[in-house]
Amino acid sequence: MEMLQICDAQLSFWAHLQQSSTVDFNLLDKIANKVQKYASNIEALWNKIAKINSSHTKARTRYANYLEYIRNDLSKSMEMMESDKHFSLKNILNYTNRENDLLFDEKTVIVQISGCKADLGRILNISNTVNNTFGFTKNDLCNSSISKVMPSIIGKDHNLLIESYLKTGKSKIFNKERFLYGQHKDGYCFKIKLLVKTMPCVKNGVIRFVGMMVRLVDDFEYILTDKKGVISSMTRDLADKLGIEYKWLYNAYGLNVQLLAPNLIDVFNKRGQCKFGREGGDELQIIVPDGLIDYLKSQELCKLNSETRTLFKNPLAKYNMLLSTTEKPIDISADDLLELENYKSHTSEIKTKCQIKNLKFIINESISLL
Repeated sequence: MEMLQICDAQLSFWAHLQQSSTVDFNLLDKIANKVQKYASNIEALWNKIAKINSSHTKARTRYANYLEYIRNDLSKSMEMMESDKHFSLKNILNYTNRENDLLFDEKTVIVQISGCKADLGRILNISNTVNNTFGFTKNDLCNSSISKVMPSIIGKDHNLLIESYLKTGKSKIFNKERFLYGQHKDGYCFKIKLLVKTMPCVKNGVIRFVGMMVRLVDDFEYILTDKKGVISSMTRDLADKLGIEYKWLYNAYGLNVQLLAPNLIDVFNKRGQCKFGREGGDELQIIVPDGLIDYLKSQELCKLNSETRTLFKNPLAKYNMLLSTTEKPIDISADDLLELENYKSHTSEIKTKCQIKNLKFIINESISLL
């Protein structure tokens, strides 16, 4: 806005000189004072911006153009542009150094996956460090889908992200470090730092993707669910405290987080009024109701032996089914569940701080991260 105002003032100055039969020096003096005022304001604003981020390319380019074309200060503009090149080169070098550090770190898992339509997302090669991070051996994963090392809620849509990139050539997930979640062979999830690059093959034009993943040490515990609250995975320490084995979660056929934390019923039914969304979260009671562990065990046996599944004590099974499948808000309150005998004689309980977060992808799918 200051730049627009100085342009208008300078145009008024020259228009008066060119169009008026007599020169009003008082008017020109007023306009000149405005020009000086705007120029001082712009310089002060730039100095503030430079303190925050002096290497911001667009801001530096805009200010350099202002100096050259509006203030006619070519020397200062060129000095700014030369400095901008220096900052750009410095950023490139810093990024390259970070990438090299990531590439050769012994904790880094390097994976190459296929970009061919016929076997999209198939692991072509992976480093031996995968065993320390994900619990799998290299032989376990080669020729498998990359989704095997992701929580199912993320892995199921992974190929859609690749397809979108191959169709449009546009993606926000490549060439920049991102934070995501990986899944161990045992079934628990953990936070990872991820860098993905494209690697076109010159001979046949086939695109391959190379990913570099590093497991992060995190002070927080996570439960990953879909938008309805159906659990996909959780972190190891939290599952241990609750007495839930990760493989039970993996085979749980739609265990809903609202059963473990009844106070979340209102959150999932009234997303616009999510009281857990603010910074710091609120205290949340996580309960494993009596009978739930036996229920999960029976599901595991059922999957192995193809026997008929037995639901854990009614009416808890009915609530789980409703919470997992309904499309509309349901008339079940936290008090309703907490009054059931299963909760009064619960297996375990944890009080923790809770904050709901959403992890959004460009394919318009979202994952709720608790």
